[in-house]
Amino acid sequence: MDGERLAAEIARGEEARVLLAHPLLAAALAAVERHWTGRWRSSRAEEAGLREHAWQRLAALDEVRGQIASHVRTGALAARQIDEEERRER
Repeated sequence: MDGERLAAEIARGEEARVLLAHPLLAAALAAVERHWTGRWRSSRAEEAGLREHAWQRLAALDEVRGQIASHVRTGALAARQIDEEERRER
């Protein structure tokens, strides 16, 4: 991977790290998770559709978190790759 692309991955990873750590986003994600977990737990036996809907929402929320975390990991890997390349050049 070229240096420009690695630098972009590092920058994106840092933005993702800041985003995940942002209190407003963390509170919003937690509120959505509480809401749908509560709906799932309080559903009656005959409300299978509601439980499925709640599960889908929770799965989507996990996917969003996972996508952002993936950018964090990719940025960290890019930083390591640059470090390794710099060590080899010395």
